[in-house]
Amino acid sequence: GEPQENHNNPRSGLIEQAAPILDYIWYPSASPRNPASYCFVASVRECPVKLIDASDGRLRASYKVVDHRERQIAPHSLAFNLYANKQLSADWRNSSRLYCGFEDAIEVFDVVSPGEGSRLHTTPSKKSKDGLKGIISSLAFAPSYGSDTYFAAGSLTPSSSYTSNIALFTEDSNGTPIGYPGVDSAGGGVRAAVTQLQFNATSPHILYASFRRHCCIYSWDLRGDISTPLKVFRYGDAKGATRARDEMTNQKLRFDSDLSGRWLSSGDQNGDVSVFDVNDDSAESSATGPPEAKPTLRFHAHDGTLYRSNVPPIPVLSILRCCRVRGVPPYAATTAIGFRIKALPSRRGISLCRRCHGGILV
Repeated sequence: GEPQENHNNPRSGLIEQAAPILDYIWYPSASPRNPASYCFVASVRECPVKLIDASDGRLRASYKVVDHRERQIAPHSLAFNLYANKQLSADWRNSSRLYCGFEDAIEVFDVVSPGEGSRLHTTPSKKSKDGLKGIISSLAFAPSYGSDTYFAAGSLTPSSSYTSNIALFTEDSNGTPIGYPGVDSAGGGVRAAVTQLQFNATSPHILYASFRRHCCIYSWDLRGDISTPLKVFRYGDAKGATRARDEMTNQKLRFDSDLSGRWLSSGDQNGDVSVFDVNDDSAESSATGPPEAKPTLRFHAHDGTLYRSNVPPIPVLSILRCCRVRGVPPYAATTAIGFRIKALPSRRGISLCRRCHGGILV
């Protein structure tokens, strides 16, 4: 639909899709002040990957991911490489590329050349035990420009006693992993599906990961031993009566860190928001695992599940809830000190909100 300006409605536009949305990502330099870069990519089931103009919802380009039976595959994870923030170069290594993760592979597209891309197989074959197996559920690039630019990929297949479901790659490795953080045989792995990966903005050697049915965010220092997590950030009630409830959700609860790399925030299904200071060294040591950090700030933001907590490059923490509450309007917004809480009931629509730095809610 056409964007609508309504002071009583936090949305400025709703772009309907024909099928459920699996993932989305903004173009790294997207801004309403720059119409050329004001766009985002969305993965819609049984459709090519769409590059959508955020100002009017028109389709700018599409990128096909096709399986061996000529069926359209919708990726479960999307990521731009770092050069999407820079001007395009004649060198292919400095080109802006889109990475799309699906089962046992990652499809790579040149953003300026729509159509079909090149495929990186994360495992040699279906029967092989090597490589990263299963649906690639998360992709993240380390914020470091250079010849050794690397990225992390996570799988929905739980890790085993001999391998991890998180792998590190370089853009030149042709799908061959260069490392596996959190190998379970070392006692530091998590046997659960990966829901999100993210690097620290100012310390590109620090990798964060969250897992399904776990109320913790794990971190690794990639400069040393990557078999054991460096620290665990628990946003559920540690050793409390609600701990079992915190670990029962199958929803993809997402976290975010600010541009300074200091603050890490996450919501949970109880409506609580936890904010961690990653520089705080007062984490409780454990004899059976890595040290656990307690939230620096924790507050109750909503009675429903908080699907996502975002820290944009402005002093605002935006929070997205993913449930309907009886007696509350579908698109109601509640304003607190420095926080904006939003709701969107439909999983087939994309809502744009300029009040939260052009955020996209699905």
